[in-house]
Amino acid sequence: MAYSNASARWSAEKSNQLKNLILRHVSHGGSVLDACEQFEYETGGLHKKRTNYWRWNFVIKRSCKEAYYRARQTGLKSKIYRLNDQTVVKSASDGLKSYSDGENTSTDRLVSSVIEIIEERNKIEHLYDEQTNNLGDANQSIRTLEEDMHRLEQNYAEKEQELYETVQKLQDSIRQHQQLSESYEILRSSTSREHHNMQEQVTRMKEEYDSMQTQLEEVRSASTKQIQRLETQLWESLVKNKELTAEINRLNEEKTVLVRSITDFASQMTSMLPSQVDMNGQDQVSSLSNKTLSRQDKDEAANQ
Repeated sequence: MAYSNASARWSAEKSNQLKNLILRHVSHGGSVLDACEQFEYETGGLHKKRTNYWRWNFVIKRSCKEAYYRARQTGLKSKIYRLNDQTVVKSASDGLKSYSDGENTSTDRLVSSVIEIIEERNKIEHLYDEQTNNLGDANQSIRTLEEDMHRLEQNYAEKEQELYETVQKLQDSIRQHQQLSESYEILRSSTSREHHNMQEQVTRMKEEYDSMQTQLEEVRSASTKQIQRLETQLWESLVKNKELTAEINRLNEEKTVLVRSITDFASQMTSMLPSQVDMNGQDQVSSLSNKTLSRQDKDEAANQ
């Protein structure tokens, strides 16, 4: 938006003033950027250097290509002449300085100065030829770019024609779509009653589904509570079973200790009685031990 506002402030007079300033700078060997900077100074900063450069490249330059080309050639010649003059003045100054200092004879000095001047002039002419060739190559590149631009314009025209044909096809498609829309509206009006009936059926089915969903939630809630209660009872039973198992194991250990004590006591008693009594006592002790052990085995089997 800022760029468009800046472009809107350009008038034909300002554009012409910028063009003349750039051509004048280039013809004297200056650059386009220097002219754009000077134009910024002359306009009091209203037109910035970068904006001036864009204006020149994208708007003004295409309307004065020949004048710009001639200005560049003139500026190149001016640069070469200035360089030549500077070389001549420098060589003459060096010759006069050497002559005044008395380092060589006057004839040798003059010959050396003339030779240097000729060599410098030959170098400058060679540089001028190279710049001329480069300028010719640049002009050839410009002509090539202009040809490419011409081809692009032709392609653009072809694309515009293709776009026009595409728009025509699109309009035909829109008309067909409108016809189909009208046919659809007729079909829709003829099936509206059936759609209404189906909508009522769907509504009833949805109500039934909501009712069944509510019942399912109630059953699910009740079953969840029942499962939680059963899990609690199962856990309590497991805890009680553990406690009873521990108590039974403790009792079995006490029974084992008691049986061992009884056996030891019976052994001591039989050792104190006569032999016949010993046999009877041993039989009694053995039967008593067997009964105690069989009862202990039964208790262990019951616990398992």
